[in-house]
Amino acid sequence: MRYAAQLSAMLVSEGFVDVEEDLPEDEPLLSSGLLDSMELIRLIGRLNDEFGILIKGADLANANFETCVSMSRLLERLITAPMPSASHPAG
Repeated sequence: MRYAAQLSAMLVSEGFVDVEEDLPEDEPLLSSGLLDSMELIRLIGRLNDEFGILIKGADLANANFETCVSMSRLLERLITAPMPSASHPAG
C-alpha cells in the first residue's frame, strides 16, 4: 500500500496513537482502542488537509480507518478519483 508507512509514522509522530515503538501497518486501530473517536475526527481533518481530498459519506465507514493499510487503500482511491465538476445553476 502506497501510503501505509507514511500513515503509520504520522499517527505516532503527531500523537494520534500512544505506542512505545513503531506502529505496524496492519495493527488494528479502532477495534483495539488505539485510535478513539475524537482522534479519528482529528485524523480525518488532517488527511483531508494533507492529501487535498474530502472524506465524506460512505468513505467515513470505520472499516476504512481500522488499519494504516485500509486508510492507504482509501487514500489511493480518493486521490486518483476524478474531482466532481461544479454544477451550474439552470438559467
